[in-house]
Amino acid sequence: MENTSNYGLKRWDGGALTLHTEFNDNWDKIDTALKGNADKAAALQTALAGAGNCEIGMLSYTGSGQYG
Repeated sequence: MENTSNYGLKRWDGGALTLHTEFNDNWDKIDTALKGNADKAAALQTALAGAGNCEIGMLSYTGSGQYG
């Protein structure tokens, strides 16, 4: 048996015996990773909502070069 490179999930060969504990370990890792991603996305949504609106303005002026 070997592990995946990103999350360390268990991978089995074609003839390998699998254990329920190994499946449960994989699901726990997947669940933890998904929850972490969901929490980060929610935090970004909260930060974005609190940022307010942004306004960009551009003005131009063509004058006579005289004052007064």
